[in-house]
Amino acid sequence: MKLRFDARGRLPPGIHRGLGSEEVAASPRKDLHPALRKAEADALRSQLNDLRKEIEEYNALRSGRRKTVALASLDELPKTLIRARIAAGLTQEELAAKLGLKPQQIQVSKVCLNVELARLSAA
Repeated sequence: MKLRFDARGRLPPGIHRGLGSEEVAASPRKDLHPALRKAEADALRSQLNDLRKEIEEYNALRSGRRKTVALASLDELPKTLIRARIAAGLTQEELAAKLGLKPQQIQVSKVCLNVELARLSAA
């Protein structure tokens, strides 16, 4: 299924109802042991729940319902910066333009930040 977002970056109303655990249970793989089928279905339900939470957080940031983002540790810095950009209503391209950078530089900067934070954590 291809998800289509509206002009404000939100999923259409009701899309969450179309992604239910009944779909997971409706098409079990017959070639797997029942315990493995259950584990697979549980994993899919968990992933679906995580995706729903991410969509809700994204919509809260975009709508202005959530205006602040918190940083508990340096490990969270890359995701916190992304959340702040979304809350500001900026695309990567718009952020790059405001900073006088190319959009690719924003993406490279995220990767470099992740690498540097990983090094700091390992030290």
